[in-house]
Amino acid sequence: LAVLVLPVMAGMWAVSGALVHFILAVPLWEAMAIAACFTPTDPVLAQSVVKGEFANRYIPAHIRDLLAVESGANDGLAVPFAMLAVAMLTRSTGKEGTVVAALWHWTVHTWLWEITGSIALGLLAGHVARVLLRLSERRKWIDKESFLAYSIALALLVMGVAARLGVDDLLAVFVAGNAFAWDDHFHRQTEEAHLSEVVD
Repeated sequence: LAVLVLPVMAGMWAVSGALVHFILAVPLWEAMAIAACFTPTDPVLAQSVVKGEFANRYIPAHIRDLLAVESGANDGLAVPFAMLAVAMLTRSTGKEGTVVAALWHWTVHTWLWEITGSIALGLLAGHVARVLLRLSERRKWIDKESFLAYSIALALLVMGVAARLGVDDLLAVFVAGNAFAWDDHFHRQTEEAHLSEVVD
């Protein structure tokens, strides 16, 4: 996973940016900003490969799991690429000053605050939500419909808190979902769920 979301994704960004730069004659950092938008794969498209009868029959489970995780993680991890391009563009227009100042802002703000902060928020929120759900279930404080809506409420809560803190909301929700479902208890409990009951 680390190979897919770091060097492979960086390579995809560089190649995509070079293609935009040379084919469309767009200035380099503008091309890199455009490339950062379409470098991450679409999780919806990945679902056609990792879900369904064809995938279950022909694609090994470990490959399906890897693709599912990568397609979710790479959208949040595209932020550093986009923000590097934005930092370099603002530097070239004189708002941020030198290249060193732009790189310093990109390192501190994007990596240390937005990315690390969203991972920390997601881990904390997902873990606390998992513990509270288990406690509520043991004490019979939650019914089946509320149990199923819990994950939606968690996603909205994390997204709102992330937006208020100024961290990457998509990555925070992704990490929270993984931390929440870490022990697979939620998946086992909701396997036979009927979506219409949850919507009602």
